[in-house]
Amino acid sequence: MTDTPPPSLRDRIEHALRTAAVPWAATMPPITQHGEDEHRSETGCSLCHGDAPSIADAVIALVQPELDARDAENARLRAENERLQAAAATLSALHAYGVDNWDGYSDALRALHGEDCD
Repeated sequence: MTDTPPPSLRDRIEHALRTAAVPWAATMPPITQHGEDEHRSETGCSLCHGDAPSIADAVIALVQPELDARDAENARLRAENERLQAAAATLSALHAYGVDNWDGYSDALRALHGEDCD
């Protein structure tokens, strides 16, 4: 058996369940639910013994890095959204007070869009 987890999340979860050791199972004979060659220990795995805490720990350990990465990306996107909302509010206030009549407004839009915006 190889210790390299398969690529899909579903297959990685199954791999984690089949290879998570059950500490208390050393005193029990294995209850084999799948091929013996898929175990890291001679006592079977948490899947064979139906050990829910070990199964949960194996799944959480597997997906936690992906959840942390998504949380970080969500935080980054929330901060960017707040920045964009503040910029939109500033632009709305400038337009409300006639920024489109100020010197340089057309030049700025031309520079931004590369066209005549009068």
